[in-house]
Amino acid sequence: MAGSIETDTLAPADARALEDLVRAAGVLSHPPPPRLALPDARTYVIEVRDGDRHRRVEVSEPVEDQALADLVAELQRRVRGRSPGR
Repeated sequence: MAGSIETDTLAPADARALEDLVRAAGVLSHPPPPRLALPDARTYVIEVRDGDRHRRVEVSEPVEDQALADLVAELQRRVRGRSPGR
């Protein structure tokens, strides 16, 4: 499942909540966690753009960092909520 979420299209409270999750996971502030190549593991690619800053992070299940796991879960929820037929 792929999707894109633009925070400027969300309600202000929703945008803040998503931005808080990105900050808590440290996506823009520190290097991405090492990606372990686990066979048959689901991998998530998260790209964050904030002005001139851009970071692409790839994480595989199980996502051990709780803040990053929370971000993945919220992104999944938002993308699923916009899927056709839902």
